[in-house]
Amino acid sequence: MSTDDVGVYATAGAIPLILITGKQAVVAYGQDNGVIAWGSQYGISSTGGLRGVYGFTNSEQEGTAGVFGESPSTDGVRGVGAHGVHGFGYTGVFGEGDVGVQGHGFVGVTGESTLLNGTGVQGNAANYGATGVKGTATFGTGVEGNGEIGVKGISSVGAGVWGEGASGVYGASQSGSGVWGSSATGHGVFAYSQGVWLNGAALYAANPNTNHGMAAYLSNNSDYHTAHIENTGTGGVLFLKNQGDNDGTGGYDFITAVGREAEGQFRVTSNGQARSDVGFATPAEDFAEMLPAVKGLEPGDVLAIGPDGTLTLSSEPYQVSVAGVYSTQPGFVGGQPVQGEAADTVPLAIAGVVPVKASAENGPVRPGDLLVTSSLAGHAMKAGFNPPQGTVIGKALGKLEAGTGIIKLLATLQ
Repeated sequence: MSTDDVGVYATAGAIPLILITGKQAVVAYGQDNGVIAWGSQYGISSTGGLRGVYGFTNSEQEGTAGVFGESPSTDGVRGVGAHGVHGFGYTGVFGEGDVGVQGHGFVGVTGESTLLNGTGVQGNAANYGATGVKGTATFGTGVEGNGEIGVKGISSVGAGVWGEGASGVYGASQSGSGVWGSSATGHGVFAYSQGVWLNGAALYAANPNTNHGMAAYLSNNSDYHTAHIENTGTGGVLFLKNQGDNDGTGGYDFITAVGREAEGQFRVTSNGQARSDVGFATPAEDFAEMLPAVKGLEPGDVLAIGPDGTLTLSSEPYQVSVAGVYSTQPGFVGGQPVQGEAADTVPLAIAGVVPVKASAENGPVRPGDLLVTSSLAGHAMKAGFNPPQGTVIGKALGKLEAGTGIIKLLATLQ
């Protein structure tokens, strides 16, 4: 190689051949490369008042660089100081190697671009498991981005942005997106945490704006739900909290559901009341009330009111103290606390359709027959003609030819 091709050409063994100090240690201009230097440890080692190494190129061709460092296994460019490496140009800093660019100091790496749609710092990783840009911080910020888009990460198979530290990824913007994540087939933004409660949430969104501020907005354009929430542990799936008191005042709705034209369709108010402008639908078929009962009762049992007011099995034909039927799958349950279960109670079907244990001891049961208690404990039978008042528990919706079985009953206590 001719020395006419470069400003300074230097090779050395263990130490640099040329060691220069000053305001600017090396300033070199060349048609292709200002300085080309090889060394077993350092190509260029320099200290200066302002910059250790200053490289400049006036070429606008993509791929050119003021300082170009290449290493097969260590650091292409290594800078330590207030700004470890500071680069301006078509590509501010370009690094290839085991570590493309590594910066230590007050600001490890600073990237700035003055071009429209330019990039301050760009990291590319070609191999699986590799990292385009990685920021780690013991107490500070791993990666911090400010601008219309603070940090933008794009990945076809891996993570668009991965951050570790006190703030893994921190993005701040005055008008655009603080953090933007995009992925062709994976997760745009993946949040993971092993912390506990609010301070350890995998994803924490907060908006302090008191005038219609919004912490999270989810939009979807597919044939699936906009949000899928799953708990693989033993806790609940969704926890809602507003600023209301225990009486349900002082806070707005927990849930407000509207249609395309913003017309209210469904609400869960601050005091826990559910409202719908079209009603509620369920495959369950009866309305039940939780009432105190003795132990050992089963769904479908015919129940009577015991001497102490608790529910017990019916025990005789045409029992006047009959109360109804133990509900199998009630669609609405009264007397149930908001949290936990009502102790020592069972759901008694008050109205609707409910399965009931029946006996054909008073003849085959046909749909429409009135049913009363039978001699078989907890079972109903056909009432026959003119049953005593207060003994009828409902009308049969099914039939029973002989023996015992379970049929459907339209509960109408009379």
